[in-house]
Amino acid sequence: ITLLFKETKKMARYDDSNLKLEELHDGDEDYDRVSPKLTYVEVRAPIDLEEGYTFDAQGPDGSIFPVTVPPGGVTAGQSISVPFHSGVQLAPVGKWRNGLCACCCATCCTPMCCMAFWCCAGHLGQIMTRLNLNWAANPTTKIKAFSTYTILFIVSAICYIMGQPITLIIWIYLIYVGTKTRFYMRQKYQIPPPRCCNRCGALSDCCAVSLCSCCSTIQMARHTHDEKMYPSACCTPTGLRLDAPELPPDVLGAPVSIPIVVAQVV
Repeated sequence: ITLLFKETKKMARYDDSNLKLEELHDGDEDYDRVSPKLTYVEVRAPIDLEEGYTFDAQGPDGSIFPVTVPPGGVTAGQSISVPFHSGVQLAPVGKWRNGLCACCCATCCTPMCCMAFWCCAGHLGQIMTRLNLNWAANPTTKIKAFSTYTILFIVSAICYIMGQPITLIIWIYLIYVGTKTRFYMRQKYQIPPPRCCNRCGALSDCCAVSLCSCCSTIQMARHTHDEKMYPSACCTPTGLRLDAPELPPDVLGAPVSIPIVVAQVV
């Protein structure tokens, strides 16, 4: 087994078969393969932010990456120079990754599709947890968002156990939080509504959630993370494997969604 690792600015390769450490230098054959593609980009703060807050920026290759505000905070329009690792793309901006009916193209035996068809409320809870939303689909902290997954699973269990009156109330609640979650995602990733609902984008979200909740949750789940790179999982709070990258939390107390800014290569 060959292990590759980096120490300060030097690249090295440990060959277990020969029990030796070989240092790699820039220009060596394996250096480019081992070295991460790191560049520095300049990002302009979208609003006034205090230090430690995180917002999304769009890299030169179109990928979305989190930017953490440095000590001292920033004002709107102030430039920040941050490192950028190319090739790490989570959610596209400006349009959905997949269409609403593209769920038919997904493999039916994947955990994501099974959750959407057999436990849609729980699947919605996983998406809300992934987006750091609470039980009412409002932005919250990462720690508080983890309870959303549990609450929605309990709601799903009550639906199967209780009678029709309770089920109707829960159905109205799920339509409400599902619509808010979908509307929140469209704002976050600057996705316009369909042309027929330009004046009321929330109406299109409500129709998608109420008329085809399975397709709607699958579309949202596939948008935040590419399922080919980050496979889904049934019994995790986010519906993803534990090694999947997390979405940066929104700034609490700021507008509903901080606009994604475009980074410029320094």
